[in-house]
Amino acid sequence: MESITDMCEIVNTAQFRFPPGSPRPTLEDIATFLKELNADVNTMETVYKTAHDRSLFIKFTSQAALLETMERNAEPKTFAYSNGSCVEVRMFIAGTNVRYVRVFDLPPEVTDNTLTLEMEKFGTVQRVVREKFPANLGLGHLFTGVRGVHIDVKKDISPMIEVMGRKGRIFYDGLKNTCFSCHATGHRKDSCPKRRSRDKKETPSANTTPSYAGVVAGNYVAEEQVFSTVTEDNIIEILEDDGIEEATDTIEAEEEQPEICEPGADLEEQTDAEKKDDLEDAAKANLETMGNPQANQRRAQFAASHSGSGSGSSSRPRKKCARIQYY
Repeated sequence: MESITDMCEIVNTAQFRFPPGSPRPTLEDIATFLKELNADVNTMETVYKTAHDRSLFIKFTSQAALLETMERNAEPKTFAYSNGSCVEVRMFIAGTNVRYVRVFDLPPEVTDNTLTLEMEKFGTVQRVVREKFPANLGLGHLFTGVRGVHIDVKKDISPMIEVMGRKGRIFYDGLKNTCFSCHATGHRKDSCPKRRSRDKKETPSANTTPSYAGVVAGNYVAEEQVFSTVTEDNIIEILEDDGIEEATDTIEAEEEQPEICEPGADLEEQTDAEKKDDLEDAAKANLETMGNPQANQRRAQFAASHSGSGSGSSSRPRKKCARIQYY
């Protein structure tokens, strides 16, 4: 569907285009806005609005009145609604594809004429203005460095231009989504796929060194606690193994210790055996005495041998073995 500016020729008319999603203004809202314009209402012939164009049109009695009013209202204007909301609008000539193009990042030394020559590549430039700080800030005499170009756009304007060796960024209502990083259309810088792939490449590989954020979050502390628990379990197992090995070594050492004989130990255990031997020898001697004439001689030898054992010398030394206990 064609707009009103395409169906018929519009002359001596100014247009204010509202941003998308803006509410429709009432007659009271329009009347308040006209009174706040820096314009002579007596030079206005008709004021009307269209829903399709989202615009407010003001038809002047002459072209001179139109141009004079536009010169006085070159800065953006605030359109206030009766409900308290407000939007920013700009004044341009109706009947053309005039756009208010804002140019950023150019120093004031770049002249308006030079900028006009560069912007003529994209359409017919009507005029160039230098934006100022809002008057309510008390700095209305200072320029912000942003240029405003009223241009009848014939072809799409590139998002970046170069003027006097300086690059300027472009923004206007009809600008396509353009990435200032890769200069491709269809997306913005914050969603640039090349930028995201580059960020992934620059992501450092994971390492064991804890970060400050990780320590604050408690992750590294939890890892340390797990590691400490495992280490303590290992230590307990090692100590238990060492204890088993130490006990085994002690038993083996006790089994391998040589027997140490101590004369005269446990004499009470040997008394019964000695008495038995003595009784057997005595009985044998009595029998031999009775049946053998040489019994006296053997009896004397027996007595002599036992008398020596009583004095501490023994023909059959006895010994008792004891193990040394290690603590």
